[in-house]
Amino acid sequence: MNNIAILGGGGFVGRAVGRALHSRGANAFCLNRTGYSNDPIVPGFAVDRRDSTNVVSALERLEIDTVIDTIAYTASDTLPLFERLSGWGRRLVLLSSVDVYAAFGRLLGTELCAIDDAPLTELSPLRASRFPYSAIGGRDAEYDKIPLEEAARACAGIETTIVRLPMMFGPGDPRRRFQTVADALVNGRRLSLPRSEANWRMPLLYIDDAADGIAAACLHKQPVSHPLLLGADQHLRWAEHVTAFAAAAGKRLDLSVNSDDKPKRQNLVLNSTVTRTILDWAPQTPLVDAYSRTWMWERELLKQD
Repeated sequence: MNNIAILGGGGFVGRAVGRALHSRGANAFCLNRTGYSNDPIVPGFAVDRRDSTNVVSALERLEIDTVIDTIAYTASDTLPLFERLSGWGRRLVLLSSVDVYAAFGRLLGTELCAIDDAPLTELSPLRASRFPYSAIGGRDAEYDKIPLEEAARACAGIETTIVRLPMMFGPGDPRRRFQTVADALVNGRRLSLPRSEANWRMPLLYIDDAADGIAAACLHKQPVSHPLLLGADQHLRWAEHVTAFAAAAGKRLDLSVNSDDKPKRQNLVLNSTVTRTILDWAPQTPLVDAYSRTWMWERELLKQD
């Protein structure tokens, strides 16, 4: 049986990955500073990821076959671990993001080239710029997945799998992507969207489907020479997501789309056909169920606010 360690493991993505691995018959272990996985089916162990020697010791003690790094964000907190894992002889799965693509840079305004709405694949061009948030704010200035992907691939003596993730939603989402929609439904308010936002096609995937894709990547037996890309079946406009969310909640939404002077946004549409074929994976959760579960979670949170 596969023994898989999840670095981080107690958050939105890590918990879901632990459940997905368990459902696929693997042994999942959560390694983080608290020692708690926040899920009874996944045992937790107190391991400080910043202490790479401590991490490797735990991996050896638990006889780990594969380690998933769910919290690799900056070079300063990640490269020492990757260097220590060199020669480990097993598998590293790095969770990356679609924000590595040049198209995402165009969305942020850090890539100064014309909009190109062609679907993104595993081999689409990456951003020419690095550390985009150092200029625009909104995240740690040192955050960038591109150098981390490069470092992971350069690790000698270990098999590396890179999984690029889209935006995710569902119960437990710290970003609460549907919060404003749920608030409008609960309080009977009109929801107003600027046209540029309403018409934007976004790469949104339900958390359980994303986690199952990550689990499939961990358990895939053959090396993959290029990054894997997880994407939804449909890439709806945000206004379409909002309307479908309200319908799944059994509510009528008063939605208005207003003109604005902002230019058209770069759409982010993913074509994950290659990854789906390699992993024999596809999203299994009907969108109406994903919306409904998210609505029920948001509704309970709004009652507490």
